[in-house]
Amino acid sequence: MFSKVGTKIILASVILFILITGLIIIFINQQMRAQALIEAKAKSIIMLDINLSIHKYFSKQLKPKLFNLIKPIVPDSYFDPICMSSTYAVREINKYFYDANKSSYYYKEAAINARSPENEADDFEKDFLKELNLRPKLVEESKIRIINGKPYFVVIKRGEIMEASCLRCHGDPKNAPEDLIKYYGPTRSFNRKINEVVHAISIRIPLSEAYGNANAFSFKLSVILITLISIFLGILFWLNKRFLLTPLKISEHRYRAMFENMNDCVAVYKAINNGKDFVFVDFNSSAERIDKTKRAELIGKEVREVFPGIEEFGLLKIFERVYMTGISEHHPIRIYKDKRIFGWRENFVYKLSSSEIVAIYRDVTEQKRFEEKLIKSELKLRTIMESMNDPVYISSSDYEITYANPAMVKRVGKSCIGEKCYKNLHDLDEQCPWCKYERVKSGVSTDVEICSPKDGRCYYVASCPINNENGTVSILSILRDITKIKKIEEELLKAKSLESSAILIGGMAHDFNNLLSIILGYFSLAKEMDAKEITHLLNEAEKAVLKAKDLIYQLILIDQQDQGVKKTGCIADLIKNVAENTLKKKSVTYKINVDENLWLIDYNESNMKRAIKNVLTNAEESMQHSGEISIFAENISRIKEERPEILSENEDYIKITICDEGVGIEKAYLLKIFDPYFSTKERGIQKGMGLGLAITHSIIRKHNGFIFVESISGKGTCIYIYLPVSKKGEI
Repeated sequence: MFSKVGTKIILASVILFILITGLIIIFINQQMRAQALIEAKAKSIIMLDINLSIHKYFSKQLKPKLFNLIKPIVPDSYFDPICMSSTYAVREINKYFYDANKSSYYYKEAAINARSPENEADDFEKDFLKELNLRPKLVEESKIRIINGKPYFVVIKRGEIMEASCLRCHGDPKNAPEDLIKYYGPTRSFNRKINEVVHAISIRIPLSEAYGNANAFSFKLSVILITLISIFLGILFWLNKRFLLTPLKISEHRYRAMFENMNDCVAVYKAINNGKDFVFVDFNSSAERIDKTKRAELIGKEVREVFPGIEEFGLLKIFERVYMTGISEHHPIRIYKDKRIFGWRENFVYKLSSSEIVAIYRDVTEQKRFEEKLIKSELKLRTIMESMNDPVYISSSDYEITYANPAMVKRVGKSCIGEKCYKNLHDLDEQCPWCKYERVKSGVSTDVEICSPKDGRCYYVASCPINNENGTVSILSILRDITKIKKIEEELLKAKSLESSAILIGGMAHDFNNLLSIILGYFSLAKEMDAKEITHLLNEAEKAVLKAKDLIYQLILIDQQDQGVKKTGCIADLIKNVAENTLKKKSVTYKINVDENLWLIDYNESNMKRAIKNVLTNAEESMQHSGEISIFAENISRIKEERPEILSENEDYIKITICDEGVGIEKAYLLKIFDPYFSTKERGIQKGMGLGLAITHSIIRKHNGFIFVESISGKGTCIYIYLPVSKKGEI
């Protein structure tokens, strides 16, 4: 397209410059010819004036004086043209001039019935002589005459007027000198009258040489101009290609790439019949795909031929208006259909500077179908929510209720649309303390158990985000009344607490009974032995008392609220030291991987050592033969996805992971392993008391941490400990 435009521009430039060059050459040639005429006329006037001056000299000075001088010595019949005829003298002078100048100048003193045949007037000169006598004011005339195929500039001027002194030779032949009659005869140039114009001086100046010079100069000028124009056109062609065609081609390629790769359909039309109909000029790939046609098949066709339903669709009227007014229009979404295609279309129509019409349109059939499905889905969802027994509501980002199902309306006793959720649903004056909006708006669904101050009932609240078209996020919340379930759980907890208490009391009774039996046994034996043997028995009794003391201390740790003095520091070295001092079994290996920059925590050193030691001891004892214990310590930020939901959203933690390859724990026991005196091992002096994990759980919780367990029976167990990062130290 643009290459054709460039060719047209160059061709137009060539034609324009040829025309301009031709006009310049013609103008210069004409000016040179005009100048030649001016110069020729000036030369003619000079020659005329010179020759007329000769005539005046003869008539006013030479002839009168000569006649007076010769009158006494020559007869009246004497005549010699050399000294008595100015015409003869001028003619002879010009002959000498022609011989000397070798020019083709022509001088003639033309007369009707001239005395010398050389001076006889031709038709042009005769006409001028007649005009002279008819028009006294006529002095001269000039024109270009073609004589023998050559151009001449001719100037003819009034000659001498017949005076009295001239009549002797030009009056009555009877009075003329006899020698004159003998020389010229009695008929030529006689019977003239005073004041009669009898001759005219005619000068011809040849223009062939001047015109030839003009033509030669014009030719040279043409060659120079053509050369310059060729150079100029070459430069113009290069500039045109470099700064016009190349950018235009780049622009065309860019436009064409955009045109062809647009998701929207684009059709370009040219108006015909004064804007009453339109024919296709261009059609992009998206339009080919949507309208199931090919560009080559419809270029040049009328729009009504390709889209017969366009008038009923209402788009043709918009084409006409946009073409007439130049104002762009939007044709909203409507159904277009004909025998070939069907679909929902939206059009934007513009008028280009070329007076062409462009329609940018998109097929929104799938969108409309999706919208219809969405409406049906929303209706179905609304029907479901309307029929739910659980209260459901939707709240906006500023906590205003935008929807409430009948169950929710029934709960609050009135319509609550537009009211603050915390006020209407829970009788609170500010955001609910359990509100999860900030977490939900990040795209995470949440659930929480609450007890509403409004009615004192407990609810399980599940919330999920709804992304609105304007970019805001609303919350859909479903409230499940779990008041009865919570009461049942309380009863179960009471029962479990009684069971745990029974286990604790039974365990304590068993352990203390064993220890007291040992002490009583040693005392009974002491009564029957001498003093030396009593010392040994007292030492053994003392060991039993110390074990009883340690047992009491462990029980105190489980129930103790105050963990003693805490310090802020990194427990990386503590973990390594405890592992080194605890894991002594030769068949068990261990590996430790601790973050180099493990964050600081607030902790009681002795209690933390005991907590980690208890876990490591359990792990080692669970491996009956051999295996490996893996110990990890890492930083867990508040933005990590793998954080358990129970962790505080505003806290960072360190995570300690201890995994073994032991016998594992059966699922039935996982919920009981942190209970005091729960153990799958035998009770007794050699097998431990069953308080280790209970003490660890108590220590971790009193450090505001969390402890979790995962286990697969027969494969091993992993204990996860989360401890909050100190607010005193830098992370």
